[in-house]
Amino acid sequence: MSRRSMLKLTGACVAGTMLAGTGAWHSLAKSAPSAGPKVSTHYSACDMCFNKCGLIARVEDGLVRKLDPNPHYLKSRGMLCARGNAGIRQLYDPNRLKYPLLRKGARGEGKWQRLTWDQALDLAAEKLHSIGQRYTRCGTVFNAGTDTQSTFVHRFAEAYGSYNTISHESNCLISRNRAFLDTFGVMPIPDTLNCRYLVMAGANRAGSVEQGSDGILTADEILSLPLRGTELVVLSACETGLGEVKNGEGVYGLRRVFTQAGARSLVMSMWAVPDRETRELMVEFYRNILIGKLDRCQALRQAALKQKEVVGQRYGQDHPYYWGAFVFLGQAD
Repeated sequence: MSRRSMLKLTGACVAGTMLAGTGAWHSLAKSAPSAGPKVSTHYSACDMCFNKCGLIARVEDGLVRKLDPNPHYLKSRGMLCARGNAGIRQLYDPNRLKYPLLRKGARGEGKWQRLTWDQALDLAAEKLHSIGQRYTRCGTVFNAGTDTQSTFVHRFAEAYGSYNTISHESNCLISRNRAFLDTFGVMPIPDTLNCRYLVMAGANRAGSVEQGSDGILTADEILSLPLRGTELVVLSACETGLGEVKNGEGVYGLRRVFTQAGARSLVMSMWAVPDRETRELMVEFYRNILIGKLDRCQALRQAALKQKEVVGQRYGQDHPYYWGAFVFLGQAD
């Protein structure tokens, strides 16, 4: 190759590189049309409880795919709980009611007849009229499914002639508060610091927007807890046993701070485990302690071995992903 030819080739390569860097190179080729989904966002409010937290619905091709918290909504402070995230099932759950149904046959047989809305309204009016004729209008009790329906339901009951109404408020907060006031004269405050057992079944009070907390448990907060004498702490959240490695400091994780706070033993997970397998393993773990009288370490081991058998029968293989995530640390008895 001559010197002139080599210079020409080098110049062409440099020019091509410059074109590619500026995007002009790609403009020479006809780009293919984008086949991605059409995405849009819509502001709304959650209707899964009475707090009505602000949310942003992510819509793709006309379908709501994700519910995100509204960072500008002051009441929920940019958070949306698991219940709020599940609100998307109100739209697309396959078992939701889509039209009026009339039970046919005996109760529990699962036989239903589909009605039009006009037929359903006529039938409801007929039933309300017959009940009013036989038991007076107060023989009907009206119940509002959510607090947003309360005003309409109460007004409808008043127009019908019944003062017997039930609402979300009377079934939940008001009835509880009334019982406390009539029994004790005050609304008691739970003494969580001095209690022997604290049960939080399906609730995250620390993450509630009513409690003034961000819902995030930090090492500093754990260290301030009086856990001296606490026999066992169980952390079944995702990857609670992991921590950031610091030179000369070991592994910083929840396990270290719980031990420093006074807990004698801990059970924690090293990775996220499906809820079903977690529930089964934990039930067997506590059963081994309370009924089997095993020490805490052996109780967890036997629970994991049994869960291994259950997983093998359920999925055809006993993959440790489903039963090997939980580890025990500390004093066994």
